[in-house]
Amino acid sequence: MGVVEELFKKLGKEYEELLSRYKDEIATLRVGAVDLEKVKNIEVDAYGTNMPVYQVATVMSQSALTIVITPWDKKLLDKIAEAVTSALKDVTPTIKGDAVYLNFPPLTEEKRKEYLKLISKLGEHFRQQLRDIRNRYKRQIEEANKSGEIPDSMIHKVLEKLDSLTRQFREEIDKIYGNKEKQILNG
Repeated sequence: MGVVEELFKKLGKEYEELLSRYKDEIATLRVGAVDLEKVKNIEVDAYGTNMPVYQVATVMSQSALTIVITPWDKKLLDKIAEAVTSALKDVTPTIKGDAVYLNFPPLTEEKRKEYLKLISKLGEHFRQQLRDIRNRYKRQIEEANKSGEIPDSMIHKVLEKLDSLTRQFREEIDKIYGNKEKQILNG
């Protein structure tokens, strides 16, 4: 594999990882209906080890603002409630029968504005990381050109490909941001 192919392979992997982290970050923000992902991975002290809730219980959405966690071992009810209390500040778990109920408050206008500011900052943070990665690879490409690994006749085409790939991932970040913004506004 040539120098250029190797660079773009590494670059693509870094961009994919960055995009994946951005999706994960933005998915944790609740807008409108509650998202089961917000609770599925909360760590619960079960049987002497920390385990994600979904490994010790059934997690279901009862309504747009309520999640029900039904542990398979009823002895874990209190531990699940404790874990939820420490992980989610805006929710107070309630134990009813054999399940833990999480009633999420509806989003206020103030909270929506707060979320919009937050996703804007997140988007800019990840776009900056994208630019930093691009600049690092641009320097590597230029160094490879100086050392003769990339001929002068190819340098312009390689840099165009770098910009094109960067633009593609920036547009993906912008698309994710736009979708989340719509969710927040339409709540």
